[in-house]
This record gives sequence, C-alpha cells and structure tokens, in this order.
Amino acid sequence: MAIYLFGIEQLIPFFFVLAIVYGALEISNVFKNKAVNAIISIAIALFAIISPGVTAFIYQILPVAAIVFVIVFFLGFMKSFFGGKGDKDKDYTLPVIIVGLVLIFIVSQSENISRWIPQLSFLSNENFIVIVILAAIGFALYATYKK
Repeated sequence: MAIYLFGIEQLIPFFFVLAIVYGALEISNVFKNKAVNAIISIAIALFAIISPGVTAFIYQILPVAAIVFVIVFFLGFMKSFFGGKGDKDKDYTLPVIIVGLVLIFIVSQSENISRWIPQLSFLSNENFIVIVILAAIGFALYATYKK
C-alpha cells in the first residue's frame, strides 16, 4: 500500500491541522521560537494526514468548522467596531452593508437553511429567518443610534 502524502485529498486536512496546531502553539506561547512552532505543527500535520481516520474525521467536521470560523471572524469584525475607545468617530456604514448582504443571502436561501443547521431541529426555517431579521434590525438601529 503506497502512501501519497500530498494528494488532493490530503491537502485540506494537512493545512487545517497545520493552522490549528500552529495557532494553538502561538496562543499558548509554550515555545518562544516561531520556527519551533512551525516545525512541530508541520510534523503533527504530516502525522495527521497519514492516518485515514483523521482525514475522514476532518472531512466530516470541516463544513461545521467553516461555518463556525466565519461566524467567529464576523463577530470579531463586529467587535472591533463596538469595542474600544472613541466610538464617536467610527463609521458604521460597512458593517450595516455587510449585515444587509448577509440578511439578503439568508432570506434568499431560506429553503436550504434546514440543510445548513440539521442539528437544530427545534428551530424551523421561519423562526431562524425571524431571528436573523430581528438581529439585523437591532444592529441597524444601534448603528444609527451611535451615528
């Protein structure tokens, strides 16, 4: 049985494990040297792609992880506008436009929402859309109030 280290099926799990391990090492600050963090994360990523069970698991969790990462980055982006000092000189135009575009996307994909969030069976498509619309309206009112 030949092991192809860098087939197309192994590239995504390799970079995913590499990024997660390198980020964890950087945040934990266990090793002060960034080169050591890179070598350790590359070694762990290579070991991960050798195992078919690990790559299958990564492909299984990747869609949910992608959604979580997008939400976390979006919340971090929004926090940069709400947190900190000097709120009076901030421009809320871009966040309002982004929220509007997300709202349009959610409403246009309302039939597909149950496929995106299959674990939340108690939350129907209509309830999810209403929650998103109320959150968008609340954000728009808050941005208008701050402006």
